[in-house]
Amino acid sequence: MLETPVNRRPLRLVNSEVITMTSFYHVCFAVDDIEAAMADLTAVAGTEWGQIRSDTLGEWSYHIVFSRDTPHIELIQGSPGSPWAGDVGSHFHHLGWWTHSLIDTADRLNEAGLPTTFDGCPVGRLFAYHRMDSIGGQVEIVDVAARKAFQQTWNPDGPPADALR
Repeated sequence: MLETPVNRRPLRLVNSEVITMTSFYHVCFAVDDIEAAMADLTAVAGTEWGQIRSDTLGEWSYHIVFSRDTPHIELIQGSPGSPWAGDVGSHFHHLGWWTHSLIDTADRLNEAGLPTTFDGCPVGRLFAYHRMDSIGGQVEIVDVAARKAFQQTWNPDGPPADALR
């Protein structure tokens, strides 16, 4: 039997209910060199990519790209101090799900012991990150209101993923 690490706290069920996470649509890696990461994944897995996009979020600039296939692979290269900075080198960053209620899902995740580490709402973005120590990364929830724009940008010919209720 595996031992639970001393610093590991078990997640709490909310109202004795499991938080159903059935709308998974991507995995994200924060990378030091987005073009090199794209080239490597293309070489080993045949991954096809959308176009790299550059943007800012608050004071941070970043470059981002998603794979064409689902579930998507997201690569993001952030500026120093950003939530995606490669201060520790390229690494797994988060798993992403759509949600019908960003606020309700965030509350449920917080109550279950997954603290909010970044909330995009104050800077006009409909997503939040919640820390999940057991996977060494975060869970991202994205409001379904952003799904149409995501589909049009990154996967115009693909089917949309369902969203959390």
